Amino acid sequence: MASQAWQITAPGQLSLVDVPKPTTPLGDLEVLVRMKAVAPNFRDILVVDHNPKYPAPTSPNLVPGCDGAGIVEDVGAGSTWKKGDTVLIHPNSWLSGSDVRSFDPLRTLGSGTMQGTLRRWAVWRDDQLIAAPTNLSLVETSTLFTAGVTAWNVLMHGFCKLRPGLTVVTQGTGGVSCWAIMVSPVCCGFVVRGTDLLPR
Repeated sequence: MASQAWQITAPGQLSLVDVPKPTTPLGDLEVLVRMKAVAPNFRDILVVDHNPKYPAPTSPNLVPGCDGAGIVEDVGAGSTWKKGDTVLIHPNSWLSGSDVRSFDPLRTLGSGTMQGTLRRWAVWRDDQLIAAPTNLSLVETSTLFTAGVTAWNVLMHGFCKLRPGLTVVTQGTGGVSCWAIMVSPVCCGFVVRGTDLLPR
């Protein structure tokens, strides 16, 4: 059965192409996911544009996208997932710990030689998947990792950890700012102001 993927066919150019659907049986601890939602981030623009500000050179016909969510369609031997599970894709190789030096931008989905999420079907390893929250749609879930985790990290583990009574000022209306606006009141009932909404 044919599948489709968006590939970078030239700097700044994405093309929708037909690609083979991954075949089964899957390998041990592999999972076939039908991608249902992908959330673009600023770093994806850098990758698509072959911008030298991003540290990993873009390989030919790369599928971009580091964030995404979908539904498990098939599982390999030993997998802890089952058909029908809704999942969020973990986009990088830094799976645990708090040492930022463990993050390797050259091994992040949708950049360098690492095929990303902007495709209909993808095979992932068990440890690349996170159970999707049951109270969010797959579209909402797809935004969680890069923007959501960044906002959470800054607000809860940053230079000035949030506490009741603080005011959060966000810059712009990008993904991180939107997540900060949503996360702050939920956490502690903070007053949140978006700079785009303040008088100039």
